[in-house]
Amino acid sequence: MTRKTKDLSKLVALKRQKAEQDFAALQAEIRRDEQALAALRDRLNAADDQAAGYEAISLAHTHGHLGAVIGQMRTLEKEMAEKEERLGTFREALKNVLYSEQRLPDLKAGPGRG
Repeated sequence: MTRKTKDLSKLVALKRQKAEQDFAALQAEIRRDEQALAALRDRLNAADDQAAGYEAISLAHTHGHLGAVIGQMRTLEKEMAEKEERLGTFREALKNVLYSEQRLPDLKAGPGRG
């Protein structure tokens, strides 16, 4: 194996590691966002609970609590949609790196041998 192919192998391995880390980190962010969204929905459902009573619901509405929770939910949903889009981009980058990694043996074999 020539020095050039060794360097190429290292480069592809580093790119794969970076792509996998980026993908995993963004997946973890999305999971955290999903948990936060579930917590906000629980808060909203608790405010909508009939047992909470009219006074509590009226106060929450008057002081903007319900509107703030709904606003937080909408913001979080928008951020999650953007992250899902980025996740698709990261997935494609990872596919490309994996394809490059699969092609390395052909390069190592030399022209006309693979």
